[in-house]
Amino acid sequence: MTLVAQIDHATLLFEYEAIDVRTLDGQPLLHSTVLEDNILALLCREGATRATVQYILARIANLSGTVQTEALTTLLILAGLRHLQPLVREETQQMAIILDIENNPFLRDIFEEGRQEGRQEGRQEGQIEGERALVRRQLARRFGVVPAWAEQHIAAADTTTLEQWGLRLLDATSLEEVFRTP
Repeated sequence: MTLVAQIDHATLLFEYEAIDVRTLDGQPLLHSTVLEDNILALLCREGATRATVQYILARIANLSGTVQTEALTTLLILAGLRHLQPLVREETQQMAIILDIENNPFLRDIFEEGRQEGRQEGRQEGQIEGERALVRRQLARRFGVVPAWAEQHIAAADTTTLEQWGLRLLDATSLEEVFRTP
């Protein structure tokens, strides 16, 4: 990792040393009375442990309202940097800490984006399933029972392919002709 180690402006020259937080000992942060320091300990060397998560969650459990929600949000964001979300989720459930997404603007926005994406994906999946069902009915009406090999093709097809088959079906003299590759 290469970081710029100075600010060089016309009226200011400031030099500093950039340090990778993963190289720092997290124990002083973990022993701090400041909760934010404790949470930062997750990012330090040997900080990404179940014991660290449990200690931080025990401190957060003593909070209430918005302060608790913000602390949990911060913990989840930093835990994501160390791929610890499943551990945090598991420990949160065991401690019966409830994160109210609706009262947290940051999480509410992320949740709403995910909800919108899920709705869109659901609509698209529903649309393609409807197209598959239509092609199946058309094939069955034109050629009789649709064999398993044709069902497999239909199940794997995208919208464009289904549309092509639907058009070919109008002139095809056999099931094989509908599924031919151009």
